[in-house]
Amino acid sequence: MSATSEGAGGTARGILARQAANLLLILVTLWAGALWTVGFVVAPALFELLPERSLAGAVAGHLFTGVHWIAVVAGGYALIFALARHGRAALRSSVVWLVIAMLAIVAIGALGIQPMIADMRSGIADDAALRERFALWHGVSSALYALTSVLAVVLVLRVRRLTD
Repeated sequence: MSATSEGAGGTARGILARQAANLLLILVTLWAGALWTVGFVVAPALFELLPERSLAGAVAGHLFTGVHWIAVVAGGYALIFALARHGRAALRSSVVWLVIAMLAIVAIGALGIQPMIADMRSGIADDAALRERFALWHGVSSALYALTSVLAVVLVLRVRRLTD
C-alpha cells in the first residue's frame, strides 16, 4: 500500500491533517491548563506556604513566564495551523481572532505590565504611593490573566468542536 492509498485511517495526507488537528487541541488544552493551574492553584499556594511574600512573588513570576512561553508556542501553532489549512480565509475565523486577542493580552502582561511591577517591587516597602501603584497594576494584571483564562476555556471548546 502506498503512502497515498486508502488505508484504515484514510490517506497519508488525511492522517497527517488529523494529527496536526490533534496537536492543536493538545496545545490549546495545555495552555488553558497551565493558566488555570499556575494562576489559581499554584500561585495562591505559594503565597500561603512560603515564609516571605517576595520569595512567593519571585517563584510565581518565574512560573508565569513559563505560562507565557506555553502561550507563544500554543498560540503560534494555532495561527500557523489555521493559515496553513485555510489560507487568508483563516482571518475570518473567530477562533483565529480569539487566539490573536489572547496573545495580545499575554504580550501586554509579559512585556508591559509585569516588568513595570517588577521594577516597583524593589522600593515598595518604603513608599506608600508606590505600594498603591503596585496594587493597581497588579490588579490590572490579575484581571487580564483571569480574562485570558476564561478565553482559554472558550478556545479549547471551540477547537475541540473543530477537531471532532
